[in-house]
Amino acid sequence: MEEENNVPVEEICADCKGTGIVKEKDGTNHTCWKCLSDGKLEQHTSNIKDYGIRI
Repeated sequence: MEEENNVPVEEICADCKGTGIVKEKDGTNHTCWKCLSDGKLEQHTSNIKDYGIRI
């Protein structure tokens, strides 16, 4: 089986496709609650990705 985002293909969430981020039809983004409740998201990491978000 191939892997995507270090998650086996058969376990990839249909809502967020393994990214942990869900984009709604209205354009808003939020955490994938299904993956969060299943414990699939890394909550504590020292490797923070730069998403290019500026405040």
